[in-house]
Amino acid sequence: MDLPSKQRDVDRLVATGEVGTYKSGKVPGLYLEVIAAGVGRYKVRFEKVGGRARRQQGKHTLGNAKIITIGQAEEAARTFLATLQTTGKDPRGDTSALTIGELFQRWLTTYAQQQRKKWKDDSAFFTRHIEQRLARRAVNELSKRALIEVLDDIHLATTGYVVNDAQRLLSAVLNWAEGEAIIDVSPARGIPKRFKETARDRVLSHDELRKLWLALDGVPLRTARAIRLLILLGLREGEVIGAQKDEIAGEVWTLPGERIKAQVPHVVALPPMAQQIITEACAAYPASPWLFPAVFAGRKLRDKPMNRSTTEHEFANLAVKLGMIDAGGKPNTGIHDLRRTVATNLAALGVAPDLIGRIQGRGLKSGDVGVNWIYNRHAYVAERRAALERWQEKLMEIVAQPS
Repeated sequence: MDLPSKQRDVDRLVATGEVGTYKSGKVPGLYLEVIAAGVGRYKVRFEKVGGRARRQQGKHTLGNAKIITIGQAEEAARTFLATLQTTGKDPRGDTSALTIGELFQRWLTTYAQQQRKKWKDDSAFFTRHIEQRLARRAVNELSKRALIEVLDDIHLATTGYVVNDAQRLLSAVLNWAEGEAIIDVSPARGIPKRFKETARDRVLSHDELRKLWLALDGVPLRTARAIRLLILLGLREGEVIGAQKDEIAGEVWTLPGERIKAQVPHVVALPPMAQQIITEACAAYPASPWLFPAVFAGRKLRDKPMNRSTTEHEFANLAVKLGMIDAGGKPNTGIHDLRRTVATNLAALGVAPDLIGRIQGRGLKSGDVGVNWIYNRHAYVAERRAALERWQEKLMEIVAQPS
């Protein structure tokens, strides 16, 4: 398909999400890639001499089509291609000494921040599990064997699900680098998945719930409050950890669409104990807009919410301490199992499946936003609160049971 010459036509293509690749008739190699409504990127294809004097195909992202104009994209493409032809060198610089850490940051800023909703999670995951093991290694010196050894080391130190997440993230970065002609071939290609995943169906027993709830008295208050809200409400971890105080008004918590998986605002009816926890959390850090802010040592606040790794790490430690482990001594449950546990217990209390879905924000679709959604967004709030109050009462009965 041809790239329109007029800016208003380009704007229309991007705004309406007419997915496709639109090639420029003015600048060889320049094209617009539209992948969804409002998401378009100008890119340029090029050739350079690779190893052993062969021609190497590559592509370079010029910018977001909602930020730069078609004229600016054409000028940037001409400059890039002219520099490449004149010098014979990649205008993006010498990549022979590029480290994995530097490559990850380049991928994060030029690709992930524009096209991956969870790029912040990618950054936190890299910092926690990959950076120390791999960040200083030169990209061009990373062999498939070396990458496998790093993945196996992550597997030994964590869990099978974590190593698979690490493999997916590294594959995404290295495959992108191959497509951008930063490396000849991604060493991640063809590596078998390090752990065979099965559908998770782990539900904590009443005895495990009781032990967990009581053990939370021994962890930092900020983390304990967050985990207890997860147990009381059955929400996703990121929805609770990223909560802002202005989302909450009395007995109602309205999560904005940009923080929901389906991109649809979700109304949470708060039972009394959840309201109390939220009140205490707000009072703990009155100067922060976040319910659970990140803090430096000495309680100095940071302008962002607590990292998910904080709650996940604490939960994993508690699981081991409480004996919730597999044959290898690793946790056999994760913080994500709390959501399934709440849904299972609500069902056992006789709560209808569609109401459980409304409580947890499941089954929502971005296309649901409209007149009907505006009318119905507060529907069943009383029923949701009543169901969660029943769950709160049942949970307190479980906690009060003798050991």
